[in-house]
Amino acid sequence: MQIGDTFVSATLAQQAIEEGLYNIENPFSTNPVHLAAIRNTGLRLTRDQVTDHKTARVSFDGQAFALGGGNVQWAAGAAFAHEERRNVYDYRDVENRSYEASDVLGSSGNSFSGDRQRWSAFTEVSLPLRNDWDLVLAGRLDEHDDAGTAFSHQITSRYRLHKALTLRGSWNRASKAPDLSSLHQLQAISYPYVCDRKAFTGNLQDCPRYQVERSFGGNPNLKPDEAESFSLGAVMNLRPFSLSVDWFRIGRSDVPTRLSAQSIIDLEAEGRLPSGVTVRRDGDFIDLIESPLVNSGAGDVAGFNVQGSMDWKTDWADVVFAAYWSHITENEFRVAGEVQPGDYPRNRVHALLRASRGSVTANWSVIGVTGYSNVLGTASYKAWMGHNLTIQWRDALGVKGMDVAGGILNIGNRGPSTATQQEVDLTQDSARGRTFFLAAKISFDP
Repeated sequence: MQIGDTFVSATLAQQAIEEGLYNIENPFSTNPVHLAAIRNTGLRLTRDQVTDHKTARVSFDGQAFALGGGNVQWAAGAAFAHEERRNVYDYRDVENRSYEASDVLGSSGNSFSGDRQRWSAFTEVSLPLRNDWDLVLAGRLDEHDDAGTAFSHQITSRYRLHKALTLRGSWNRASKAPDLSSLHQLQAISYPYVCDRKAFTGNLQDCPRYQVERSFGGNPNLKPDEAESFSLGAVMNLRPFSLSVDWFRIGRSDVPTRLSAQSIIDLEAEGRLPSGVTVRRDGDFIDLIESPLVNSGAGDVAGFNVQGSMDWKTDWADVVFAAYWSHITENEFRVAGEVQPGDYPRNRVHALLRASRGSVTANWSVIGVTGYSNVLGTASYKAWMGHNLTIQWRDALGVKGMDVAGGILNIGNRGPSTATQQEVDLTQDSARGRTFFLAAKISFDP
C-alpha cells in the first residue's frame, strides 16, 4: 500500500472550494476548517499488482549433412504460454469511499487487467559453409489469441579474414505483440504543459506554457508492430587487446503510441489533426485533449558501437580494462506520419576497470552521456557523468557458495540534468543520488 499527499479527488476539491471550506486565496492557511478540507479531499492509494506466467516448451536439436566447414547444426521446437496480469489502483478517501483514476489529481496510476494465450513454433539452422565462414538462419511464429500473428526471422553471418580479424553482419525482421497494459489500460487523465500555438504566434521561446487536461487509455484492437534491423561490423583480437566496431540501423513501424500533447496542439494550429485525435476548446482556452493509443508510430535509429578491452596480469592482481562507446547518428520517431519534437544524447560512454585477487574482485565504472536539447528546443540538458565502485567477495569467510557484494553507486552524488524547472532527466543513476548497498547470497549444491 502507498500513502501520499499528492493524490487528491477533483470532485471533493471542487466541492470544498464551492462550500468555502478550502481557502483558495491562501493555500497555506492554518485555519482548522481549511486544514480539514485538505485532509478530507486527499486520497489513499492501494495497488493490487499480480503477474502469472505459465509456459510449456519442447525442443529438439541435432546434426544434418556436412558442408565445407563441418556438419549442419539444427534446432526446432514449439511452446505454449498463458500470461495473466493485473495492476489495479484503488483510491479511497478518509471515509473509505472509492474513486475512479479519472477523478484523481496528481500522479495517479492507470489500472488494467488482462490475459493472453500464445502458441509458438521456432527453428534455427547453423550452416558452416567453409572453415572460415558461418551462416545462421532462424525463424519464429507466434499466434496470440488477442493480437493476432507475429512472425520473426533472422540471418547472421561471420567471415574470418584472418585469425585476428573477423567480419560479421546480420539482418532481422521481427514482429511483437502489444503488451497487455496497452490493450486493456483504462482511461486516465494527465496534465502536461503545452504552448498553445493556435493562440500564440510569436517567438517560441517567449510562449507561455500552461497545463491542460489530457485523456488517454488502452486500445483492445491494437496489432503487432514491425521492426527491421541491419548491422555490419568487424572484430579484431590481438591478445591481450581486442576491438570491435559495428554499424547498425533499426527501423520500426506500426508501433502502438500516441502523439505528444505539444504535437497535437501544433497539428491543430495547422489544421492537420489525425483521425481520432481531438482538441476540445472553451473559447480560446484548451478544455481537453483526447489522444488514443493506435498503431501509428514509426521510427529509425542508426549509429555505431565501438568496444575495446585489454587484460594483463600483475603480481598483485589480474586487471581488465574495457570501454564502450555508442554514437547515434540518427534517431527519429514519427506518429501518424508526423516527426515528433525532441532531441537525444548523441554519445554514451561506459568504461570499466576491474581488478581480481583470489576470491575478491573490485570494479570501478564510469558512465557518461552527452547533453541534448529539451522538446521545445528552448533549453538544454547538460552532459552527465557518474562513477560507481563495487566489490565482490566469493566464498566469503571461507563459506563455500556464499557471495557478498557491496559498494557505492553514483559516488559523486551527481544530481539529474535539468533543462527548465519542470523538465528533469531521470533516465540516469542520478535519479537515486549516491547509494550505498550491501548484499549477501548463499547457494547450496544438491
